[in-house]
This record gives sequence, structure tokens and C-alpha cells, in this order.
Amino acid sequence: MKRSRAIPFLLAGMVLLSSCGQSQQAQNKQTPTPTGPHPYAKTEKMVNPTDFAPIQIEGMQMTDIAFSPDGQTLFATMYSSKENTSQIYYSAYQGGSWTKPEKAPFSTRNYDAAPFVTKDGQHIYFTASNDDGSNTDLYVTDKTSSGWSDPKALGPQINTKLNESAPVIDKDGSLVFCREEVRQNDYPLANMMLSKYESNTFTEPVALGKNINNGVPTYSMCVSPNGDYAIFTSPREGSFDLYVTYFEKGDFSYPEKLNIRVNTNNMDEVSPIISPDGKYLFFTSRTSYQETMDFSKWNYTVRQVDLDAVGIKTPEQRKASLTTLPDPYQNQTFPEVDRNKTLSADKRDVYYEIFVRSFADSDGNGIGDLNGITQNLDYIQNLGVTAIWLMPINASPSYHGYDVTDYYKINPNYGTIDDFKKLVSEAKKRNIDIIMDLVINHTSNRNPWFIESSTLKDGPRRYFYKWIGEGQEGYNLGDTSSWGSQVWHRSGQS
Repeated sequence: MKRSRAIPFLLAGMVLLSSCGQSQQAQNKQTPTPTGPHPYAKTEKMVNPTDFAPIQIEGMQMTDIAFSPDGQTLFATMYSSKENTSQIYYSAYQGGSWTKPEKAPFSTRNYDAAPFVTKDGQHIYFTASNDDGSNTDLYVTDKTSSGWSDPKALGPQINTKLNESAPVIDKDGSLVFCREEVRQNDYPLANMMLSKYESNTFTEPVALGKNINNGVPTYSMCVSPNGDYAIFTSPREGSFDLYVTYFEKGDFSYPEKLNIRVNTNNMDEVSPIISPDGKYLFFTSRTSYQETMDFSKWNYTVRQVDLDAVGIKTPEQRKASLTTLPDPYQNQTFPEVDRNKTLSADKRDVYYEIFVRSFADSDGNGIGDLNGITQNLDYIQNLGVTAIWLMPINASPSYHGYDVTDYYKINPNYGTIDDFKKLVSEAKKRNIDIIMDLVINHTSNRNPWFIESSTLKDGPRRYFYKWIGEGQEGYNLGDTSSWGSQVWHRSGQS
């Protein structure tokens, strides 16, 4: 059974495409790409992402979009945090503006999202809650002379007891989608699946390769029109970012993050689509789940940017960039820099070590936080303290924080990065230095680096951790530390 928070979490990673995928065999007839101007087209270059908000409905947020092949009709998932529901709306571009949005006739459930319009505009695939509301499935509606048909669920080989979402049709007519299982520890297992279209039906789906499905959730994939690359969203480095992977030698390459124009440090980037004219990338910028897991507080903004400005390489650029990764433990050189050593007397300070959780609570939730320290800086200064040593403040699943999941994030129980900057600034005004307990000796087993290292043996982060084979000389699974704890753990165990 699906947990109550699984559907909103899927919404965070939904993808919806228009011409990201090509025609489906026997359903999508090849039609010429429209040559006229599209309503979203810009005369100036869009090097930096800008907001795209053509339709608005009070009390609802646009979380993802899709276009008809001619770009004249917009389909959008509209999410109500108050009702915790989402429906698909549509709007037509007429007379130089978008018409008042109306709910699509096929959107009849509490949770409909992620529409995908086929190349000929005759079919829309989308995600919806199933009949008993226990999970999400994939549906299709067909365009008829009288409008859109009643939606039909895809076959049992596609829709299972797990969550299926984010349908895409690639250039060969195959169905690409996400299959997610929400496990007991609430950390989802989400893989991208591919089902071929043969004999007028979709075949049993198989998981895409290990470069895509590496143990870290992957919620959506947008395939380029000619199939030479794909863009997807995944929290591989903590927050959700957009990655590009190139189809080479029969498989997808190791993914690369799109550039900082798209991927920011304080937001989740999800739901990528390529515009019907192939010139723009649309995506959704959303409140990071690491900032809050209260979905009602999430804000969504659909954004638009030139596709050639986000860091996707041409085949020539890709070929030139392919190099063999060096073994970091061999032939490693470090720059020799003359260090200007200071006198030991100049390094002396009076340190006050703080376990943030137990020091001072500024908002009354029973957990100490960074703002609590800021509010007590005068007290600390009066003690004669000249430096504060913060015990771990990075994102971590434990109370102590020594198992870090994201070194670029502040533990949301302690506040935000802005709260930390304020603490540093206010401390500096009082001539108090701040040092952090930066735990880089090890990480949490939930850290995306560890998950990738444990599942992708030839990946670039494999060497981040020490892996041994059973019976390897010099190591014994029975080894214990000075404190009597087990040193080695079998892969797959905590």
C-alpha cells in the first residue's frame, strides 16, 4: 500500500513532455514539426532561466507543463496544497494571449499529473491515482471527433501495486516511465523502466542501465527527439538536480549535471521537457525537500531557458571530453605552495563547543537551532569566548549529525543556510570566529555518494569509500575498532 506522502513526493519528480519523445508506433503518425512561431518563442536569447507562468488559478500552483505539437495548446498540472490534490488543466493561445484555463475532461481523479502529448497530438498519457487510491498508475486518453475519450489504464504489465508515473514515448515508440516503491524507511526506490511497443501492445518493462538506475531515486526522463541524449531529475548529490546522459554504444553514459544556470544550491529542479520546436528547456524549480518535508509549504515555478545554454554537449564536444578517469590513489600530485606560518601565539582562542540541538531553541519546537545561538551571542561573548566550535550542522538523519547526507545543506532542524550566514555575520561583529565540525572521514549510508559507490563499481565515486573482497589479504570481516565496534560491513548492510 502506498503511504500517504508518496503521491506528493512523486509530484516532486514528475516529468511531462511534448516533443521530448518521438512518435509511438501504430499510434503516433509522423507529422512535420511546425515551422511557424510558437507562443513561448522569444526574439532575444534566453541564456538564464526565466519564469513561465501563462496561466494562474487561485489557490493552485502549476507544477509541470506539456504542449500540443503546434505549441498552441498548453496542458498543465495544477496542484492544491490545501486540498492535497492535482488536476490537469488546458489553455489555448488565441488572439495573442492564453485563454482562461479549464480542467481537462479526462482529469477526473484526485491526483492527475504529468501529461505527455504524442507527436501527432492524438493521444495523451498521464499519471493518476488508481481506483482505490492505493498507488499511481499510467493512463491514456485518445482524441476523438467529440473531444477526449475516457482515460484507459495501461495493461497489468505496466501498472502494478507500486507507483508508476511520468510516461514518455521515445523515438522508437517505446514507453519510458518511473516505477517507485516507498519502503519502510521512507527512502524510495525509484527506477526508470522501458517497455517496447510490439504487436499493438507494450511489452514487459525492463529497468534502464546502472548509469541511470544506481540506487538513488530517478523520477523522470526527457528523451531528445533523435534519442541521442536524455535529461532526468535525481537527488544524487542531496537535492533534486537535472542531469544529462548520452546514448552511446547501446547504453546511456554516466550522467553529468546540467550547469549552474539550471541547477541551484537552494532549490529542487524537476520535470524537464523540451519544447515542440526543440529550442527550449522547460523545467520546474521547487522548494527543496531537504528544507522541509511539509509538502503544503512547497512553492513551484516553471522556468524556460535556451536548450543550448544549459551545458548539453554536441557529439563532437562529447567525443573530445571523453577521458579516462585517473586512479586517485595513484600518481596523485599536489601543488607545492609555500605556507606563511603564523606564530602559535597568534592562533590561540577561547573556544566554546556547541551541540546545536541542545543549546538554545529559538522557535519553541524543542530542538536547538542556529538562530538560538545567534540570540545568545552576547552571553557567549561575556564569557570571554573568542571562537565557537559547532558540532555537525550538515544534513543528517541522526540526532548527532556525524553521518552526513549532504555537505552543501544545513540540517533543516537547525535552520537554513541564511540562518547560518546570519550567525557568522553577527559573530564577526563581536570578534567571534566560527569553525565547523566538518565530518568528511565518513558519510551516512543514505548519502547519494555512498549509494552510488555501493551500486556502481566502475563509477567515479567508487573510490570515495574503501571496499574489500572477502578474504582479501590484510583485512578481516571480524576486525574491530578500539571501541569494540565492527570495522567492516557487508555491502547492503548498515
